[in-house]
Amino acid sequence: GWSSLAARRAHNPKVVGSNPTPATKLACGSCTQINNREAIPPDHAIFLCMLITFETKAYANITMFGDVAIKLIKSMGHSGTVPGAIKVDDLPKALEQLQTSVRAEMAIDQDCDQEQASDGSEDYVSIDKRAKPLLELLEAAIEQNTDVMWDE
Repeated sequence: GWSSLAARRAHNPKVVGSNPTPATKLACGSCTQINNREAIPPDHAIFLCMLITFETKAYANITMFGDVAIKLIKSMGHSGTVPGAIKVDDLPKALEQLQTSVRAEMAIDQDCDQEQASDGSEDYVSIDKRAKPLLELLEAAIEQNTDVMWDE
């Protein structure tokens, strides 16, 4: 866990001070206890305020929250590092992997939607809606034969 400030800094040097402000609280799309740093596993830790922007010459820039963006980057078969890039020759495979991942997660999300509807939970944005702009960006980059890059 996050037993010490040194451990938090070692995992992510952006965590400074012993009492992070709300803007630097650690969070993850799959962790429910956002305000409890101890409950968030180190491999899920990401800054809630971190934004990642995807760029290509073929499409407008797309900016997403870090947890969603990294999830989608990993779904494309990339390591999830930021900054990062996918060369034009690798884009068709990345697009296919992302489409497959989104379809698989949508099947799981349908089960979750039914459970959330029965327990009165708030609605959430599904992964297919979150991925749609990135899918369009990848398709445009393939069509115009250009690389895709991302950075904070």
